[in-house]
Amino acid sequence: MEDRVKKLLIQALGGEAAAWRQLALPLSEGGSGTDRDLCRIFLHKAIELGDEDSFFLYHQLFSGGSIPVDRASYIGMLADYMNTDDLQVREQLGRYLNQFA
Repeated sequence: MEDRVKKLLIQALGGEAAAWRQLALPLSEGGSGTDRDLCRIFLHKAIELGDEDSFFLYHQLFSGGSIPVDRASYIGMLADYMNTDDLQVREQLGRYLNQFA
């Protein structure tokens, strides 16, 4: 195992979401079922730790780009988007809203 991968594993097991995503990325291109299974597991770990990039990547790879959302959640996010002046919040919510549109 490469030193870089070992360091990422230590970071991931220490609770760093981005490390889980970095471990998943090379596996996302693998053709074997085992690689895809590991990719899915690693992305789940990153998502559990709150990594939004992993959330979008997971849905891009494993759900045909379709992110399931209920109507009430969409309406709530849209209201939050329309009622905030915080550009960072608008950018974050806009990313979700564009996926659901």
